[in-house]
Amino acid sequence: MCKIHALKLDSKIDGEVYRVHSFMAEGIMNRRRLLRHLLIGVTAFFGVLLTTLPSPAWAQTSIQTVRLIVDYGDGSIKLFTDIPWTKNATVLDVMNSAKTHSHGITFNYTGSGAAAFLSDIDGLANQGGGADKKNWQYWVNTSYGERSFAGWNVNALDTVFWRFALYQGK
Repeated sequence: MCKIHALKLDSKIDGEVYRVHSFMAEGIMNRRRLLRHLLIGVTAFFGVLLTTLPSPAWAQTSIQTVRLIVDYGDGSIKLFTDIPWTKNATVLDVMNSAKTHSHGITFNYTGSGAAAFLSDIDGLANQGGGADKKNWQYWVNTSYGERSFAGWNVNALDTVFWRFALYQGK
């Protein structure tokens, strides 16, 4: 139920008399005031709650990662989404980290540094030269690997993509 109140005020300013009439619906104003106070209280509660709760685990970690995708060229793909990244890490370092995963990869290569050459992943070996021969090729993000995988540095959040396929190049 709403009660309506009339309020008359007489004010004298600089010798002039001003009459102010105000009507207030008590029930409506009380509901609005209650709603406003309730909204302020809930906002304050959640503000305090959010500042006192610990951060989620993913926000607490400062570990940056690299993603590795291995495409075997036959419809099979292995995906590693959380390989830890370190400064100056190379594609070879990413591959070595994937070896230690519970469903990791195996691979072999010859040479070292700028002369390192991948020969197989999980027993699937390069087929050698020729237009109809498949070999392992890699990309970092969208850049084709034109040099040794042991000499290509990766950055945090990069994606290393190995594909067993006919020569694709850039």
